[in-house]
Amino acid sequence: MEYTLKRTVYDGRPTRIILQNENGPCPLIGLANVLLLRGTMDIHEDYGQIDSQLLLQLIGNEVMKRAENTTDENVRYNVSEAMEALPGLETGLNVNVRLNSVTGFDLPKESVVFDILDIRLLHGWVVDPSDEETAKVIGRTCYNQLIEKLVAASAGDTSAYQDIALSSPQTKDACLARQTHEAEVIEHFLDSNAQQLTWHGLAELHDVLREGELAVLFRNNH
Repeated sequence: MEYTLKRTVYDGRPTRIILQNENGPCPLIGLANVLLLRGTMDIHEDYGQIDSQLLLQLIGNEVMKRAENTTDENVRYNVSEAMEALPGLETGLNVNVRLNSVTGFDLPKESVVFDILDIRLLHGWVVDPSDEETAKVIGRTCYNQLIEKLVAASAGDTSAYQDIALSSPQTKDACLARQTHEAEVIEHFLDSNAQQLTWHGLAELHDVLREGELAVLFRNNH
């Protein structure tokens, strides 16, 4: 797969960024663009396009630099893990966000590449804690768990609430009522924020991003 390069200026310095093809690997392109904008990675001036294998090689070179001039075994181990995981980014990254923080994710092993390159992966799909009912229902729950709750509610499966029922006078009807309420709260939040970005998430991004920091933003499954 090949990607088009675009000339731009960042922080007063001419550079280039990589444009995404349809359904291109967002994490790989995101990492590469941060490195290009930082000025730590460069692509030959004559190239108008770049293929994924060369892109992986260039990012791999940046990863390997982290192991240079160090005897720290932890760093060397992390570099080795990152190099092993790097090719997997060509097919994407299975991201599962937690909706209580812009840094909240359940991430696969490929995320070690972000860590070793000191590039943060952030999102803005965060519940506003002032919305107490939604915050209570969703809490630190990840997106996949919310979908599981909705599926269980549609099937009338109250097994997740059985411990509550056994330890209190609540009946099955009470469990169903609670499950129905929570499903309504979850559906309202997801429908109201289908763009996977909230005002509170934007405010939190503004707070956590350091001056001049470049990060990769996860939004709309990209």
